Amino acid sequence: MKKIFTKWKACFLAIAAIVSMLLGMIVPTQAEETYDKDKTGSITLTLNDLGTDKGNVSFSLYQVGDLEESNSVSFRLKDSLAKSGVDLHKITSAQANVESAKKLVHVIKDVGIKADKTVATDTVGVAVFPNLSQAMYLIVQSGPSAYGTVDPFLVAVPYMEDGKNWIYDVKVSPKGQKNESITRSLTVTKKLYYTDSTGNTYKIQPADDSFYVGLFCDESGTIPYQKDYLKKLHFQGTSSESATYENLPKGIYYLYETDEKGTPIAFDQKQNDKFGRPFKCVIGDGDVESGSNQIEMDVSGEKSITLSNIFYKLPDQYLIEGDLSIKKLVRKDGEETTTDDTFYASVYKKTSDTDSELVTVVELKQNDTVTVPVPLDEGKKTTFIIEETDKDGNELDPDNFAYKVSGEGEVVLSMDQTTGSITLKNTVKDKDDSEEETTDDKEDTTGSTKKSKSGKTGDQTPIGTWIAVAVIALLLVVFIVMRKRKSNK
Repeated sequence: MKKIFTKWKACFLAIAAIVSMLLGMIVPTQAEETYDKDKTGSITLTLNDLGTDKGNVSFSLYQVGDLEESNSVSFRLKDSLAKSGVDLHKITSAQANVESAKKLVHVIKDVGIKADKTVATDTVGVAVFPNLSQAMYLIVQSGPSAYGTVDPFLVAVPYMEDGKNWIYDVKVSPKGQKNESITRSLTVTKKLYYTDSTGNTYKIQPADDSFYVGLFCDESGTIPYQKDYLKKLHFQGTSSESATYENLPKGIYYLYETDEKGTPIAFDQKQNDKFGRPFKCVIGDGDVESGSNQIEMDVSGEKSITLSNIFYKLPDQYLIEGDLSIKKLVRKDGEETTTDDTFYASVYKKTSDTDSELVTVVELKQNDTVTVPVPLDEGKKTTFIIEETDKDGNELDPDNFAYKVSGEGEVVLSMDQTTGSITLKNTVKDKDDSEEETTDDKEDTTGSTKKSKSGKTGDQTPIGTWIAVAVIALLLVVFIVMRKRKSNK
């Protein structure tokens, strides 16, 4: 054995020394007096204190160098990493160690090599890689963390502590750096769709339902990002909801839909949810192929990702969603203009010949269009009434409104026609204009004419009818009184 010791290559001693001094991270442990080529080892990583949360920081381990078959203990770079240009025998400084590690990381990503092991630190910042064969290893922080960042580095198992003793169970304490104070945010938008038996896809909206998304640091969705990695998306009368992750550190993240406990749901797989509803979750809108759930936050700014649930049976308490576009024109003396006023429109769903219910009040854009999601009845036509109102949905007083309003009316939508439009026109009144507003020009898109705004109460009986009834009743009372007096004489 002494002969073997005298034949160690100088390059291996250099590597061992580099690993030992790399940021002062290797801590001596119990030494082994003799070398055993069959003995396994381990790497225990302990994060230093940055004043941040040291728990749940993920690290990946890659075996990048094999033990050479020779009379000396040295390592040879794996052939699959040769294009990195790294020579394990020529690393002569701590800086060279880090630079070589970064080159290897680049090649690993380019080639698509998977990590041998990925572990996360416990609450005190300790991660252990046990039962390691003798080799050269690359350790890489595999996900972003509020703790900070740690540069990749190389570790040999075993290594020579002082030219005399072998260390198989290696302990490292890499120096971390706090995250940059740069604002990075990720907005997650979730959409709901229904695909019928013929392959037609529709946006759908629940009366009340909730879904969850989770942000993870690893591709398999086992290492959550921080404690608030889970976001609840509450849907109530809408087919789309969003949530935002703020102040994200630089790094690569993975987004999953999860259950309420944070367990990821598989993408692109037809399955049943907890209510037995068949669906599939995809990245992107429901009418496109699924994309990647990986998000790289590299520079400051905002990023976004969309995921969708496609249901294969319309769930109970869900409605098909249509899109109603309302264009707002403002004119003065026949020319397009803008004013300081804010305009609103109320959208009502017609429920019978005499009744309707308010769907929403929307703020309009002058000389522009807004699109309003509206609920449709499955298998039949749905009629919507659009009127200009104030922001609370109250009817406008034509005597005190500075504009003539035209274009109010109805739009009919269905599953065969899920989009529709209407144009509201406001014309600035001249001083000499009569304040009396007619309703002759309030035509809907179907060609019918809207005669009254009283439909919202459910009573569309003309007021003249009530006056006639009152007059007849009065005459009847007078007749009865007169007749009674005549009979008493």
